[in-house]
Amino acid sequence: MIWTVLLAACGLTYVLVLGALGWALWRARGRTPEGEAAGAASGGGFANRTGPILAGLVVLTTAGVLVGRSLAETGADPLRIRVTARPWWWQVDYPNQGRSRAFTTANDLRLPVDRPTVIELRAAGAVHSFWVPALSASADLIPGRTRYLAVTPRRIGLFRGQCGEVCGLQHASMAFEVHVEDPARFEAWRRRMAASP
Repeated sequence: MIWTVLLAACGLTYVLVLGALGWALWRARGRTPEGEAAGAASGGGFANRTGPILAGLVVLTTAGVLVGRSLAETGADPLRIRVTARPWWWQVDYPNQGRSRAFTTANDLRLPVDRPTVIELRAAGAVHSFWVPALSASADLIPGRTRYLAVTPRRIGLFRGQCGEVCGLQHASMAFEVHVEDPARFEAWRRRMAASP
């Protein structure tokens, strides 16, 4: 969705700029410098040119803010997961949910399809970057700071995640798997994990 909006906006801007350039070059044929000075002194030209540009920028900025807000909405009952980047692995904590107790996995993030999820992100020891291209999810992690990332997986499957920041000698080991599953299968997995010692 965002890609389509950006592509359309940039493509339209490109065509408008080329059209304005062509029109200006066509109008400038045969003009003399004296005529240019008289036209500039009459006024109105600046406002006529900048008004549409400013209006376009306001529309694009407003659209960007609205799209960003809609992507960040999580609904009334999002799944909450904490991910901590450690040297050099990912700790994934699933907190208490209903009757199931909290548990932890390593380099394994599981999410139910079509359910909004808020991932609390932290880093320990070094700067990391949580990156899952299939979920359009990316966030830089700085030790001592907490980031929140809202995602809603739309496809079932196994996806790769990676640290997108060169974080040390074992940076290549900072890969993890993201399993997006049917909600019933996810709940069964969570019950099994919570019941294990």
